[in-house]
Amino acid sequence: MQQSIKKDRFIPLRKTDLIQACAEQGSLSDEDAKAFQTLCQLMVSSLHFEYHQILEVLKDSYAPFDPNADTIPLHEHTDEVLKNKQQVFAKTFSQVLNAANFEKITEQDLQEALQEESLFKVRLAVEFDDFAEMVFYRRGEYQKTETLSHFWG
Repeated sequence: MQQSIKKDRFIPLRKTDLIQACAEQGSLSDEDAKAFQTLCQLMVSSLHFEYHQILEVLKDSYAPFDPNADTIPLHEHTDEVLKNKQQVFAKTFSQVLNAANFEKITEQDLQEALQEESLFKVRLAVEFDDFAEMVFYRRGEYQKTETLSHFWG
């Protein structure tokens, strides 16, 4: 099986593995390696707090649209407020996906994917008119060669 990985912003390592590998490079003393790991821990904590705030913005702006909400809304939102919440959600969600190294799929990429036949001979038909807004993202891309066997040969 062959694999080729396209270069993009995705780093295929877990955060803790990357930090440990950097600390163990051999050029740092034990004291400096501990200081580096402490710095990384502070940075991770800071980012965690920042993204927790962003998560709360996403949850608050999505709440009026949630079809599975199990909470009771305290008041009705005007159309203007709903439109604003939808825009805030879309913008914030796009920023989060971008920060997580996801790439937006272009309209051309989407059309090509819908025209191609999949590995399992499944064609996908989507009623795009059913959606007010639709955006697709991907993270990482690779090509792989597979051998398919058919039933009865």
